[in-house]
Amino acid sequence: MLAIAVLAAGCRAPAQPPTQLATFNIRLFPENDEQVDAAFELIAELRVGVVAVQEIRDPQLLAREAAKRLGPQWRAVAQTSGGPGDMRVGLLYDGWRYRLLEVVEHDTSDLARKSRPVLELALRDRMSARRLRLFVVHLKAFEDGLELRRQQLERLGEIVAAAPDRDDELVVLGDFNSVTPEDNRLLEAFAATQRLHWLTRELPCTHFWDRSKDELSSCPTSTLDHVFAGTPAREVAARGACERLGCEFGDRCPVDVDRLSDHCPVTVSF
Repeated sequence: MLAIAVLAAGCRAPAQPPTQLATFNIRLFPENDEQVDAAFELIAELRVGVVAVQEIRDPQLLAREAAKRLGPQWRAVAQTSGGPGDMRVGLLYDGWRYRLLEVVEHDTSDLARKSRPVLELALRDRMSARRLRLFVVHLKAFEDGLELRRQQLERLGEIVAAAPDRDDELVVLGDFNSVTPEDNRLLEAFAATQRLHWLTRELPCTHFWDRSKDELSSCPTSTLDHVFAGTPAREVAARGACERLGCEFGDRCPVDVDRLSDHCPVTVSF
């Protein structure tokens, strides 16, 4: 019986490799060469195979730099037309690990001129055959954008509910600009309606607000970047300066805000 048990243990299927994703608002990419260097240094440190990105002004440069700095197998996909400020949402992914199956751009400009599209992408994990269906978003910013964010979340819910195969691993991620308590109530309702886990709910911060431009010497933090998924996460973290320095800042923001972005990347592992 011992021999049978040992044989059975040896025949077990190997554990599936984890799925590791990130979302990162790379402010107004590319602002300058220093930002490009810093952005890809940080993305490489994340050690994930998929990165949702926001505020991309030059998708071609993003694709070239990803292939040069992360490896020739890395690919980039972005919305086809520029939104407000010509800032686009997109996705970086490791083409050795993932195969891109589908890209759908959901136009939401009927809600408001400044409403960006929702980018829907289907990927197949070549190692596990797991299918991912991602929805990359960038909602309206600032407190006065709350009503538009409410409409955008309602439309996002319709888009997610219409996903062609609910057996795919659904992941909704990006910059939700959740700056008010009401935003959090809307996000909670969105997760409940779509039967998704709000993975980033307990993160203390993902964003540094540099108030020096307002002639105020302070750096409050907030949690603007979120991930929702059909499966609970093994690990969720705000990386970069949020991980390295924490979320308690007083009279000045970390240097990353000037040289890279006011957002920290957020990683999740399933």
